[in-house]
Amino acid sequence: MGVLPATAVVVEPTALTLAALWDTVLLLAFWLDHRAARRGGELVVERLRERRLSLGERNRITLRVTSFADRPLTLRLMAAPPAGVRREGDEGALLTVPAFGRRETSYELVPDRRGDHEFGCTRLLVLGPLGLAWQERQGASPETARVYPSLLSVKRLQLAAHRRNQHSLGFRKVRRDGEGDEFEKLSDYSSDDEFRRIDWKATARHGRPITRVYEAERSQNVVIAIDCGRMMAARCGPLTKLDAAINAALLVAQAALSADDRVGLLLFADRVLTYLPPTKGRRQFRAILEALYSVEASLTWVDYREAARTLRHRLRKRTLICLFTDLLDPEQSDDLLDAARVLRRRHLPLCITTADPGIEAMTRTTPADTGDVYRRVAATEADDERRALKRTLAAAGARVLDAAPGELSVAAVNAYVGIKRAGAL
Repeated sequence: MGVLPATAVVVEPTALTLAALWDTVLLLAFWLDHRAARRGGELVVERLRERRLSLGERNRITLRVTSFADRPLTLRLMAAPPAGVRREGDEGALLTVPAFGRRETSYELVPDRRGDHEFGCTRLLVLGPLGLAWQERQGASPETARVYPSLLSVKRLQLAAHRRNQHSLGFRKVRRDGEGDEFEKLSDYSSDDEFRRIDWKATARHGRPITRVYEAERSQNVVIAIDCGRMMAARCGPLTKLDAAINAALLVAQAALSADDRVGLLLFADRVLTYLPPTKGRRQFRAILEALYSVEASLTWVDYREAARTLRHRLRKRTLICLFTDLLDPEQSDDLLDAARVLRRRHLPLCITTADPGIEAMTRTTPADTGDVYRRVAATEADDERRALKRTLAAAGARVLDAAPGELSVAAVNAYVGIKRAGAL
């Protein structure tokens, strides 16, 4: 608006005075508009979110603006995400807040690291009534957000269990019915039930498949052991293998506690880092959550033998030991095998590992040049070593579960449920 009249000076020099007067009027209007925006009334910005953010999940952040102005205000909110957190959603969205009213805008954050993250101040830009000037104000105050392992997955499992709809998430039904010898009740047949449990007389009487349910042994021990060594620091997509293991471990803990089992935790690397003895209840789940909150992978070797000795001395009752680790390092495979043999004498070890989709994809690619040939050969050798180690672990008496990072949580819970329903403990 200020430049266009100035172009007339090229054609008519006498228009210079008129152009200068016009620009002066615009500058005065801009100044008045800025003052009006500054006197637009008090604004309160609140940042609404879950107290605990979940790692690798979409966490909704809502900014609520409350206006005490006597006229509608047009605003622009600028909220930069904390360092190391990916933002998804519109940046700087416009809001029109009515007089003495309230408006909200939301966006999503996807953290890729557990621990503390700092939210900075939210920038708030208020547009003047003439639409010429923005006036900047301080919005929401700085605060610290704590990023935990994936709690949203735990909540989804709890909700599905409450609605008896775990199959919609890929989970087998988590229930306390088992394979004991004492008859408990009759129940409608589900896809997870064995055919030999069908009660044919009750089926004929009710006109639908009915199975006999036997009372399972309850309050069994489950210990989640997590390798925090150097191999777990490798990334598979946006998260590390340790992050994937922790997310899966939380779901297994929730499923086991819901089944009235006692759950414990062991974190180890070159030494035992944390040990929580098996017990029940929501307080135990919170203790496990806090123990896993800020643990990081150590760039050290892993002492499987020390972890096995600790569990052997601390656990007197037969226990399902869910060992989350990695199988890419052949030098430590002997230690892992020895630990599995030691644990197998009294307990049931379940070795849960995170497959590397990149290596598996590389073994199936068609080489385009010499470099691709070398990479495919190396990937094939690593994959063969991994398969051989899994066979050796199974021969040593351990159960082995190997799944991609995105499938690890569901596969781990289903493995626990399968062991529970089969009465293997």
